[in-house]
Amino acid sequence: MLTRALTILFGLLLVSPQAGAQARKGVFQKGPLRKRQEARRARMIDRLNNMTPEQRERALDRLPEERRKRVERNLERYNELTPEQKQRVQRSARILENMPPEKQQAVRQVYRRMTALPQDRRIEIRREVNRLSRMPAGEREAHMKSSAFKSRFSPEEQGMVEELSNLFPPR
Repeated sequence: MLTRALTILFGLLLVSPQAGAQARKGVFQKGPLRKRQEARRARMIDRLNNMTPEQRERALDRLPEERRKRVERNLERYNELTPEQKQRVQRSARILENMPPEKQQAVRQVYRRMTALPQDRRIEIRREVNRLSRMPAGEREAHMKSSAFKSRFSPEEQGMVEELSNLFPPR
């Protein structure tokens, strides 16, 4: 369930209109404006869910068709979550929002690379990151060096697990 919640969260965060516009222009702002944009992006889920259907429709109409469809699918999936799962998504959004911009970008880059993997592998990676987040640092490191870990994940997947586990704090 957590993997589904994280998928929805990062799906919504990856399709931010501001991020898409900046990427097309090749411009990545720094400083207070950038931080405000990151904070807005992390609250997108709540904003869209708190809108009336008419307001949501107008907001979504501003997006390119493909992005709009992704956002709508992710909103539907989010709305199917239990209240507990929604809280986890919101907690993850707050964690991401409180990360420095470089770490936020690193998380997004890993999740973009993960989209090229089959769904079953993405799920396994998320489960492993979740498992690692409950381990102390030394235990994490030993686990990632183990033959069991290396036999379950390709070198590329191992890199993704390591990057994400280093970016997210232990619980």
